Amino acid sequence: MLPDALQVFLNRAAPGAHPHCEHAWPHGLSRAWQLHTPDGPLFLKTHRKAAHYARERHALQHWAPALGARSTQLVAHDDDAQALLLTAAPGTLALHAPLTAAQERTLHAQAGAHLACLHAQPLAPAEHFEYRAYLQGQWPTVRDRALTHGTLGAPTLAWVDTQVDGALRSGPWPVAPAHRDYTARNWVVDVRPDGTVRTTIIDYGGARPHPPVLDLERPHAEVCPPARTSAPPS
Repeated sequence: MLPDALQVFLNRAAPGAHPHCEHAWPHGLSRAWQLHTPDGPLFLKTHRKAAHYARERHALQHWAPALGARSTQLVAHDDDAQALLLTAAPGTLALHAPLTAAQERTLHAQAGAHLACLHAQPLAPAEHFEYRAYLQGQWPTVRDRALTHGTLGAPTLAWVDTQVDGALRSGPWPVAPAHRDYTARNWVVDVRPDGTVRTTIIDYGGARPHPPVLDLERPHAEVCPPARTSAPPS
């Protein structure tokens, strides 16, 4: 059963649709229902935080259309319920897909090409990223947490301090539409009978104008996890 506000939205946006099953991550920041409709499957998604809803709606309205079938697309939305009606990507999450080594390479090649297309979309003049304010606001919090929990040693923190200081003194960073959660849990992969794969991007809840290089952080960490024995910078 859907909450009343969502059922009203669904009755208006997709008459005859009904939920088949619910999907959710443990973080509880969003909920999604797979829907059966007379015209095929759709997804209904809600966000707990208004900022995440606004980011995803904006990305789906302004950036995702250029990707076509390579991305989930917006069908309808309801600002009061913070609800999005989305096209359903065929396949399964790449995080759980049993792929061969060749299919894995194709998956990452397609994901990279899709990301390049996303980064190439134009930004409106009002869309910008204050990188100095971002660093000045984020790094002290991260630094204090690392010290408190002992996750990073003093030499590493001192090295990062110098990098942050250099970044604050540098010129403007290039900014583009960034996904900001670009990882295998947000790629849907469809393996066809002949073994070929098709990759689709989902979940724009973190999308916003950012330096595009930040979208490579999570895929790199998944493919190349840090060695346990590596020494911190000195």
